[in-house]
Amino acid sequence: MATTSRAERKRRRMQCLQEMKNGRSRGDLIDFLVSNYDLSRRSAISDISWADKELIKAWETTESKEIMGWMLNRVQRVGFLAEQNGQYGAAIGAYRLLYDMCLKENKPKKDPRWHGNYKH
Repeated sequence: MATTSRAERKRRRMQCLQEMKNGRSRGDLIDFLVSNYDLSRRSAISDISWADKELIKAWETTESKEIMGWMLNRVQRVGFLAEQNGQYGAAIGAYRLLYDMCLKENKPKKDPRWHGNYKH
């Protein structure tokens, strides 16, 4: 017989999914579930695996423009928070990534027929 009800398991897994979306790492998430829900580590890992599968389903149904918008938002936020905390190297890295993603011109691909020192 199960020690938890289906409703409680669903509530726990949904909170795990929400915490994962908020950016909590897997190790922190395991500790969070073990301490808040009095679970074993094995059960917590099972819940995290479920949340991973749900995130993958969500990514498969979204369009590339939505994903790009989400990525731009997150990178901009990381750059802003890094700058506020005086971590200027991380801020420069985030802003450089934004530049590479949005503003930098893509180089045309080389013709695959021409390679090495081959001359005509």
